[in-house]
Amino acid sequence: MGNWYCRRNRDYCERDLNWIYYVRSLRQAGMSIESLIEYMKLLHQLDTSPEVRRDLLIDQRDELVQQLRET
Repeated sequence: MGNWYCRRNRDYCERDLNWIYYVRSLRQAGMSIESLIEYMKLLHQLDTSPEVRRDLLIDQRDELVQQLRET
């Protein structure tokens, strides 16, 4: 993720920035750090189907809806 300059600055490419935006959006939507870590692990596993990741996001959505109902 990103290349280092000699002055310890990062050189982010468009793909890196998209990842940062995506992760930040999930956190702002209320996804827990634990769920986010699990989602990212699944995303980087080549043998994991998209349905598994989708199910994780659906479970997270259901949890957030429940929290909204309680407040």
